[in-house]
Amino acid sequence: MPIGTPTLKQLVSEIRYSPTIIYHAERISVCYRLNDIFPHWNLDIAKVEMYDTPVKENSGKLFSVTNRGASILQKNVADFAGFRTLAERIFNNVTQGFRVNTISRVGIRFFYLANCEMPFESFKEVLCRRIYNQDTIGLLAPNLTDLAFVANFTEHNTNFHLIFGPVKRDELKERFAEPQGQFFDVGLMVDLDCFITDTPLHRVHPFLRESFDYSQNILRRVIRFSEVEDNG
Repeated sequence: MPIGTPTLKQLVSEIRYSPTIIYHAERISVCYRLNDIFPHWNLDIAKVEMYDTPVKENSGKLFSVTNRGASILQKNVADFAGFRTLAERIFNNVTQGFRVNTISRVGIRFFYLANCEMPFESFKEVLCRRIYNQDTIGLLAPNLTDLAFVANFTEHNTNFHLIFGPVKRDELKERFAEPQGQFFDVGLMVDLDCFITDTPLHRVHPFLRESFDYSQNILRRVIRFSEVEDNG
């Protein structure tokens, strides 16, 4: 089955921490130091959101922070190293500004897309036969219109939540909120969340670097699985 070269469509990274009492006193200072990257912002009682274009929905980078955590989203990622550098700067600024000492969760979520040169129905049927028992599928979902494989597992002392499956152009446009985006007719989407919990601050930067390598390895496994010749 011909699967094209996967691209990194979107990245989301976050840290979570115990509520900090100085959040409201320090959040403006914390966010001001990021104003060169995110010149546009929205503030309410619970959260600050910052983005790089006047219209939030059109922004390529978005940052949000609350008294319990901070996250950054980047669309159409051309360079993971650039994203990692930005995330490190943001997380350093947040943890120092709010005097956070321990991270309850640090995660990074990868969205990979690859073109598939098969009709959607054919691709769906191939993956369905490969992943699930056909008798069971016939009983549970006799008129299957779509599917996704979901798995939680651990490797390298890291937790992973993996979702992959076939996608159509309209689904991609809706999921990534890019009506004018360049999407193929049929593709394979790999949604991989990598995270660790209850970790000291000094593990955040190495985790971000390591997770990219882990994601590439898991992506290769998914592609190999999806490209196996089907004789069904």
